[in-house]
Amino acid sequence: GGFTGTTTVFKVLPNGKILKGTGVGDVKFSLCGKIKKAKAREIVNKVADQVDSAGSFNHPGNLFYFISYTQGNNEQTLKWGDIEHPIQDDVKKLYDEVLASVNGVRFKPIK
Repeated sequence: GGFTGTTTVFKVLPNGKILKGTGVGDVKFSLCGKIKKAKAREIVNKVADQVDSAGSFNHPGNLFYFISYTQGNNEQTLKWGDIEHPIQDDVKKLYDEVLASVNGVRFKPIK
């Protein structure tokens, strides 16, 4: 989210690759980093479980956050930021955990 409408997205893959992209609307992934496969699989499984159990949640504010999970052509997203509709604490905690896992990653341009 943000003032300009630009989003920064981290896509964690089960093989340990992390793609980083930015954009307005469609996100272009231009950077790639890596974490341990076991940690990546743990993140993917936790996000899948959380998104499945939370169902649908779409309450963005001016500044918003989201976690999504894609399997095949099916994408499920939890989006929050509206103070009138706070997200469950466990979703926020998972978001913070995922962000902490990708924050120390060194990203290189995708060729």
